[in-house]
Amino acid sequence: MTKLKKMLKENFNVVSMSNDVQLIKISEYPSQKIEKLKSIFWESSVKTDFESEKKKSEFEYKYFDFYVKYFPHLSFAIESDNHPIGYLLGADQTTPYLDQLEMQKYVAEFEDIFATYPAHFHINLSENARGKGCGQIALQELFKILTDQNCPGVHVITALEHPSQKFYEKNGLAPLKTMKISATQIVILVKSL
Repeated sequence: MTKLKKMLKENFNVVSMSNDVQLIKISEYPSQKIEKLKSIFWESSVKTDFESEKKKSEFEYKYFDFYVKYFPHLSFAIESDNHPIGYLLGADQTTPYLDQLEMQKYVAEFEDIFATYPAHFHINLSENARGKGCGQIALQELFKILTDQNCPGVHVITALEHPSQKFYEKNGLAPLKTMKISATQIVILVKSL
């Protein structure tokens, strides 16, 4: 490790540096850059219509702020050339937080899987950062951290055949179970660590 990388890791909570990609703990991130991460959150969100600002704020809390608050050790900004290009939010346990997350009713269908694959994550990159290996670098670092914590496995839920499914499979997650919710087929993908 170079002296620069060591200094960055020790003083700025930079977790990983590879191919000009850095993972920085959001708990140490400047507020103006957190706003950029939140704009990436909304740019990436499938849900955009809300009946009120309160519902919109609750959605942002559920899928972004909750992780930063309860899992700061697994909440990272992804940077390239000192600019935020995305984020990776992880949780090393799912089941204890189902009520707090007000998870959709279908998640109960997967609860048995959570014992074997308790960790989960959300990852989003700005559109111009996708397809360049940045997400792969971030996920590999998350898997390493979870492995070091003796976490047995990780899962992620997405829409069946959504482009993200190919990304997850490319990074070692395998489809385990599917089900239909309204008109949408969803899939849970898993990886043993």
